[in-house]
Amino acid sequence: MRGRGWRSGFHFTGEYSHGTGKAQSGNGDGSDSTSTQNPLASAPNFMPDVETHAPNPKPDAYAVLRNPDLRLYLTGRLIAIIGQQMFTMALGWEIYERTGSALALASWG
Repeated sequence: MRGRGWRSGFHFTGEYSHGTGKAQSGNGDGSDSTSTQNPLASAPNFMPDVETHAPNPKPDAYAVLRNPDLRLYLTGRLIAIIGQQMFTMALGWEIYERTGSALALASWG
């Protein structure tokens, strides 16, 4: 049921009889009084209408890349990773050139 939020399907009709398993209308004594008032009728509705909400816009996956500080960090990190890989390759090359042993190269890393 669509309507006014979580209260749209709730209608207070009286008290619940614990012994019979049936809802009683009226003042709870089993009489057939139709003057029962809804205690929630005068309560303010703090829940907004469902139809008033605008649909969520599609999230932008690249919005974070518009931050110039993050772009600077990622560029610096990329350069650092490339430099580290070059250093690792050069060190392995140097170890193999000095010793000529694959075992010495393998023991380094």
